[in-house]
Amino acid sequence: MNRNNKAGFTLVELLVSIVIFFIVVTTLIGISGIIIGKSDGKRVGTITKFSHKGLFVKSYEGELNMGGFRDRTDSEGKHSVVGNVWEFSCSNPEVAKKLDNLLGKQVVIQYHQSFKGFKMDTSYDVVSVEEVK
Repeated sequence: MNRNNKAGFTLVELLVSIVIFFIVVTTLIGISGIIIGKSDGKRVGTITKFSHKGLFVKSYEGELNMGGFRDRTDSEGKHSVVGNVWEFSCSNPEVAKKLDNLLGKQVVIQYHQSFKGFKMDTSYDVVSVEEVK
């Protein structure tokens, strides 16, 4: 048998290598977003909305009304006044259960902000919640 030994990659090998490279890079970016957070903090307000949503990947999402109003500028540069509402996500089912039980009550929420992932609607992940007495 006479085989033609060529140096280099075939098109299939090149495409497989590119796909593997993008999978590795995407995974590393996702892990770095979890490990390298943007900020940690607390917010106080009333939980006005809380839901468990998603078609295949479920997430817990909610809104915290912090009282008062704030100025909002849209993409066209128009200014308006809106309620001071903060949107959050929650990845921990135990914390989500507490949030659901405290709906409509004044709370202190502790959060971790990281890069927005495919699993949550926001970059703010609630890590604990306590009712204000």
